[in-house]
Amino acid sequence: PDKSRFCRMIVCASGPSLDQSLPQLKLLMDTHFIVASASCYGTLRENGIRVDALTILERGYSVYDDYLSVIKKHGKDDALLVTSSVSDIRLHSLFDKTVTYFRVSLTPFALFSQKYHEHLPFDGPQAVNSAVSFALGFRPQSLLLVGVDLGTRDLNKVRSKGAVGISPRTLNIEKTANLEPNETAYTDTYMT
Repeated sequence: PDKSRFCRMIVCASGPSLDQSLPQLKLLMDTHFIVASASCYGTLRENGIRVDALTILERGYSVYDDYLSVIKKHGKDDALLVTSSVSDIRLHSLFDKTVTYFRVSLTPFALFSQKYHEHLPFDGPQAVNSAVSFALGFRPQSLLLVGVDLGTRDLNKVRSKGAVGISPRTLNIEKTANLEPNETAYTDTYMT
């Protein structure tokens, strides 16, 4: 990051508001570096939006199949894969450029890291935390968060259309919606 700065960055997540933001993202992709946090990679690729970096935090073996299905449908792209050292190693075969980091909250960091900067600070509990941490490491002039809803106003639409994989949510916490103070938003413990 000390040798490379991006003036403008966008971090995308798979919140339901991502879908309505897709036309604006298409306009901004020529002037911004786009970081996809995990599952929104499917939505972005489905809609022809270039992904510069993809952060994946998940550890399950089924995660590989989720991203393989996107690559099979849309082909390989030039995205940089940014993943934790405990993520499925097969993910690296889907991307030509990869970066692996240690999660501070997991044992490999204490055992194998040689320098403190081999991690992303505040990398969890959601993949979007990793994406924001990665983007902030470049000290951007501006950072836009798109689809980073951390909940929903409509329990029938909890993720963007085309999001990859399954993210089971128990949206049992009611909050006042940020942009609509007269409406209720639903979230859960992990997202708050």
